Amino acid sequence: MLSIQRAGMWKRISAAMFDGILLGIAAVLFALILSWALGYDGYIDTLNERYDQYGAQYGVDFHMSLDEHDQLTSEQSANLEAAYQALGADDAAVYAYNMMIRLTLIIVSISILLAYLALEFIVPMLFKNGQTLGKRIFSLGLMDTELVRVNGVRLFIRTVLGKYTLETMVPVLIVLMIYFGSLGLTGTIVLLLIAAVQLILTLATWRHTPIHDLLAGTIVIDFPSQMIFDTQADMIAYKERQHAQKAAAQPYPLKIVLQDLTKIFPSRNKKSTDEVVAVDHFNFEIPDGKLIGLLGPSGCGKSTTLYMISGLQKPTAGKIFFGEDDVTELSTEKRGIGLVFQNYALYPHMTVLQNILFPLQNLTGPDKLTKVQMIERAQEAARLVQIEELLDRKPSELSGGQQQRVAIARALVKMPRVLLLDEPLSNLDARLRLQTREEIRRIQKETGITTVFVTHDQEEAMSISDMIVVMKLGVVQQTGKPQEVYDDPANLFVAKFLGTPPINVFKGRVEGGWLYLDNERVLSVGAVPDQDVMVGIRPEGFIIDPNGPMHCKISSVEVMGRDVSVVSTHPALVSPSIRSIVDADNKIDPAQQTIAYRIKPHKLFIFDSENEERIPFEVK
Repeated sequence: MLSIQRAGMWKRISAAMFDGILLGIAAVLFALILSWALGYDGYIDTLNERYDQYGAQYGVDFHMSLDEHDQLTSEQSANLEAAYQALGADDAAVYAYNMMIRLTLIIVSISILLAYLALEFIVPMLFKNGQTLGKRIFSLGLMDTELVRVNGVRLFIRTVLGKYTLETMVPVLIVLMIYFGSLGLTGTIVLLLIAAVQLILTLATWRHTPIHDLLAGTIVIDFPSQMIFDTQADMIAYKERQHAQKAAAQPYPLKIVLQDLTKIFPSRNKKSTDEVVAVDHFNFEIPDGKLIGLLGPSGCGKSTTLYMISGLQKPTAGKIFFGEDDVTELSTEKRGIGLVFQNYALYPHMTVLQNILFPLQNLTGPDKLTKVQMIERAQEAARLVQIEELLDRKPSELSGGQQQRVAIARALVKMPRVLLLDEPLSNLDARLRLQTREEIRRIQKETGITTVFVTHDQEEAMSISDMIVVMKLGVVQQTGKPQEVYDDPANLFVAKFLGTPPINVFKGRVEGGWLYLDNERVLSVGAVPDQDVMVGIRPEGFIIDPNGPMHCKISSVEVMGRDVSVVSTHPALVSPSIRSIVDADNKIDPAQQTIAYRIKPHKLFIFDSENEERIPFEVK
């Protein structure tokens, strides 16, 4: 797949330990071969002969221990010093000693280099996937950070400059120099810095990148789940093919048709035969590729409607169509839906990636995917909801908003025909609700998937929905675009349910084509018959006017920056108080007792006092 599949830390450690053992064995074998080829043993034999010769001549043992040396008499110490002087004056002995030291350094350096070249360069080049024997055994691979197969130059830099020089020989030489006193504190500090950099890069970076990978621009990956390209051009061509295939395979937007949908639950009271009508003859067509908000108070039937669409609940009557397909009797798993619950329903013992993969792992028959295909799908869903960097975490390590995005990714990974969201923002705080609802809208627009969004929060529904359906006691009250429903409510319930602050409700009467609130003639309403009515005025429908027909008693004045909220009362008021929103340019003295308004006609609605249905009128 196109994203980088990091190799697990323990797999890397296991492979490194295995390769380290092989490297040690190979280095010893190369050292033996080089010793033989360079005549190393001959110099040792010459030196040993000279040790034996001068030892016998002066009666001393050059191989004595420190304890034995401390117990020497003055005469024996003098003999030992004379023997060393004679040995130092022997040109053959000095030459053999110097050659032995030089060859030791040469043999150790070259044998380690040859071991690295054999196991970390030649073998990976032969396997063509940057694999050492250890990586091959533990299913790891190597590539560059552009998803392209590692080439010889990068591999050589990684092996010789990184592993051999900086990570092996430099520390070894520093240790030797510290041991022989050539370097003191400075060498120790340099050594510790190298170790610290290596540790930090290995543990803290997202790619677990040691020094050698950083130098070469390479990364160790989980080989079975990683797609590696031979060249950059191959990768670009693959991306273009994938994009074309995805576009060709993208399902057409799907409309949902609900015909006379009804759900009746039996009474919970065993002594009563009364039934509970949760959804009552719901008829609606959800346009293809749109986000529809089912809106209403608790108990209005919105979640029951969603569950019937999903197949979790069977309707008592009516039909459900996905496009032209009648899915009323189909089980949930056969409907091609993605469902996101209010409480996320994530598996706490699984990582984010495992949670997203779970629906794909249960696919059977022709829908069954390979492991690589499943991971690719999961990565694409994670990218869509912008949680790629969280795939290794458990749900307990995520915020509420992040958990909700994981739940949405899990719903999308099956490439459903319909996405159903059951109050997905209820468990989030206000700031996260705002952020997550914007994310939901973005995701829906990117995918073009038909989405049904259930909420009791009218602000959420109005802000992200293409259309809203307002419900009450299982009955649809009104459908339409959010702004249209707000500006043109069908009844008093819809008018009161939509809007923040809520609409101000009054008792009024119509006489002679005029609307009266208490004894104040507020507005001309044309040909509306004389009758008692209920009146709703939006908070933004008030205009401060000293000569206005409506007079209210001020309770308080709240300055909100660009707006001012005036809280007042009126004799005809049904709501607890009037809340009017006016421009902050209006200077209101909080000490004044009353305020006069005229009303914007398009922000005032008249409703029948009996059935609360809207009464239209024209302003003369």
